[in-house]
Amino acid sequence: MSVRIVGVEAHLDPYFSWLPPSRASDRRADFFRVFEEAVEYAVREGAHLFLLPGDVFDRVNPRNAALARFASDLVRLRERGVRVFAVPGHHDRPKYARDPSPLRIFHEAGLLKLFDRLDRIEGDYVEVDGLRVWVGGVGYNPYLEPGQDPMAGLPSSEPDADLAVLMTHNTIRGFPAYSPGDPVVDPASIPRWVDLVVAGHLHQHLVRRVGGTTICYVGTAERLSFAEEDQDKGFTVIEAGRDEIRVEQVRTSARPMKTLRVPVPEEGDLTELILGELERAAQATPRDALVRLKLEGAMTLEVHSTYRRSEIVRAGNRIFFGVNLDDGDVEYVGSFEAPHVELETPLKELERVYRERLSSADEEEQAILEEAYRRAREALEEAGGW
Repeated sequence: MSVRIVGVEAHLDPYFSWLPPSRASDRRADFFRVFEEAVEYAVREGAHLFLLPGDVFDRVNPRNAALARFASDLVRLRERGVRVFAVPGHHDRPKYARDPSPLRIFHEAGLLKLFDRLDRIEGDYVEVDGLRVWVGGVGYNPYLEPGQDPMAGLPSSEPDADLAVLMTHNTIRGFPAYSPGDPVVDPASIPRWVDLVVAGHLHQHLVRRVGGTTICYVGTAERLSFAEEDQDKGFTVIEAGRDEIRVEQVRTSARPMKTLRVPVPEEGDLTELILGELERAAQATPRDALVRLKLEGAMTLEVHSTYRRSEIVRAGNRIFFGVNLDDGDVEYVGSFEAPHVELETPLKELERVYRERLSSADEEEQAILEEAYRRAREALEEAGGW
């Protein structure tokens, strides 16, 4: 007897400020496409449990279209008898104590079971072919200090179960650190009776055995940044019984990413150089890829005068699905005055102000800011303010 589990970290409805609006919409659709590959697998292969260990959404205020599509996926799972459990992650856990996670909507509708208490380990029981399974969870706690253990001292009692599965969305000591500001779970804080930890937060698929507990980071189903371009992306399938736990990653059709590093020349036309690099890259890089052009080295005023960002981005977006022009590490030499300010584009400045205001806004203000930002961005793009 065993229970079949599918686990996935989805990051639905992400935000891409550097893509044109139509491409940004298509890029958001990528995340639903690969998430629904996990849903399809769960339905086709007769999964018993579908676990969402945080960051189901990439933000606390997902679009209505994303909420509706996610609900449709949950209905499909329910109709096939697949039980869905979730904990909030740091992306879909509001930092205001009075505000619920968007996942609470689906909990109240009976489409999933959400464990979002911060003061104790919650859990519930599922019967699977004579196997009594306890599923519990501890989500992300935004009120902890860096390094503080989110599980230390949490009340819990050993369940009367053949198999105990605990979800969490945290860094666990012994695994790669995600951020120096994170809370960190000491493996000794995980109750000894837990057989399997299904974790989110780290974007890589990782599995380790710590004492008598199998700890599995499910990884993300799609690439979130160019730092993940070489990672295999997928969802996790677990077969767990009384005596054995087997874990594997099933790869998704995540969109390819590629970084092209372009040294800045001492002289000549920088734009023509970059356009040539793009054409050469097209011979070996899939046309549906996201490409980062990372400029490196020192740039003189003379070379900068040949640097036409909007032309490069337009050409790149014709060749590939999308191009991110990254000149953040370039050193400017010569007769530049306040080079950082001079090199900011209107869109980048708009993005900076929007993010700054968003960080201190409440939920209602965030919605207003998002709409204002969208309209301002569209106006700038029409005017060529790249």
